[in-house]
Amino acid sequence: MRNSFFSSFCAPLLLMAVSLQQSNSVFAADKLSTDKLGTSHPDIDYHHKRITRMMGEMHFHQHHIFPSTEEHLRDYHADRHILQQATAKHAETVKLWSAKLSPVAPVVASRGWFSWGSSKASPTSPAASPAGKSSILEDSFIHVDSASVASRPPRPVPPATANSNPFRFNDGEFLMFPLSGGGGRGLIELVCLTKLYKETNTPLVNYADFIGGTSFGGLAALGLSITDEQGYPLFVEPDMESYFRAHFGEIFPDKNRTNYVMKLWNEATSLVYTMYDAKPYETLLKNTFKERTMADSATNVMALAVDTATDKPVLLSNFLHGASLASDTARVTSAAPGYIGSFDMPNVGRLVDGGLYHNDPSLDMLWQLRDLAIKNNRGFSLDKVTALSFGTGIRPVNPIPANGGLLRVAAPVIEACIRSQEAGTEMTMRSLLSPDKYKRLNPKLEWAIPLDQMTPEIASALTTAAETQFGIIEEFAASEVIRKRLEIVGGTR
Repeated sequence: MRNSFFSSFCAPLLLMAVSLQQSNSVFAADKLSTDKLGTSHPDIDYHHKRITRMMGEMHFHQHHIFPSTEEHLRDYHADRHILQQATAKHAETVKLWSAKLSPVAPVVASRGWFSWGSSKASPTSPAASPAGKSSILEDSFIHVDSASVASRPPRPVPPATANSNPFRFNDGEFLMFPLSGGGGRGLIELVCLTKLYKETNTPLVNYADFIGGTSFGGLAALGLSITDEQGYPLFVEPDMESYFRAHFGEIFPDKNRTNYVMKLWNEATSLVYTMYDAKPYETLLKNTFKERTMADSATNVMALAVDTATDKPVLLSNFLHGASLASDTARVTSAAPGYIGSFDMPNVGRLVDGGLYHNDPSLDMLWQLRDLAIKNNRGFSLDKVTALSFGTGIRPVNPIPANGGLLRVAAPVIEACIRSQEAGTEMTMRSLLSPDKYKRLNPKLEWAIPLDQMTPEIASALTTAAETQFGIIEEFAASEVIRKRLEIVGGTR
């Protein structure tokens, strides 16, 4: 029985841990190789950046096994393959890479576990898969099977910044993508965005006129829209999902919930103080966005917040707050009261989470889009607006107690306010736009998932909920408006 337990449970986990540890050695060699390239070739820089990010993500996954571990390895090897194709054009670079290639690497097996593989293939000949087994990677270093490479969308083309050209397309259509708030439940949005990315074969920022969000939705909108020094978006959709999975624990550390005494203490003190220290989150945002400003956006972008001095909404956008740091904007739009404190944004004021006003920013984006179009003489009309709205799931109703005191009704009342606001916004949007021009992705959740928790079980539940919306995404991606816009930007459908 002991042998049975080891073979069925311990052995796969041990093999996964050993393989991931070996992956770290491979990633370290990659980093050493790429750090020595000393070139500013855009293809090399782009895929070098993605590989560096994946190194950190895979280190995280040694301790937090999420369902996307296999996908991270696949993306890593695919990008490494593309990077080697780019470096093959430079003789000196090829020599550097050849010196660092290791003969041993992990191979992702078709069943999702990891296995050892000794790569003896040359850069020009694919490695043979073991008899009776199919692997995602033909060769663990040089080759990726053709289907895997073909399925990866091309890297994004850096468009002109939105401030210099608010509307890049002359097709008369206006495409906007609102993203609701919801903390960890935002994983639903990211899974849906990744699905849309795969359906259109191009990043959202390449064909959207306006991307905006509240709270976590605002953070995601900024991550997909703000560009780096070379003009490329900081994240494409799968990268944004990986970023979220890898860094969620830095926003809402789970150590406060693993110790029962500490949990009780934090629940008691949360009645007076915020539950989480904002410093780690602010550091994460600084490291992510660096000194990039709202003006460094590839398309029009907006994040919603509320001014604590006036209780009025503040719509932070590239065309109204171009000089503001993107990291500050991300900080204030996601400053959920009770969880993370408010933030004093330079030249704007002390702001807090925009969910206090509109957790679903669709209507705010609609009238901002109208004003921007009129200002730029673009002839705005509602029948030319197409919107795909992303929600973070509909939780089961927590009824407001009939005779409850303040402590008992506080949480149900907040939930009711957010739920009714989102429902009202959706009804209004459906009355303004035609059914084929407005879609809302907001699946029902089977249980009340807190916004500050993330476990493998929660991640799986959110992913499953998101997958129920894939049919709507496929229909949207196949619509005539999207098809024509993709023809302009070079996407495929």
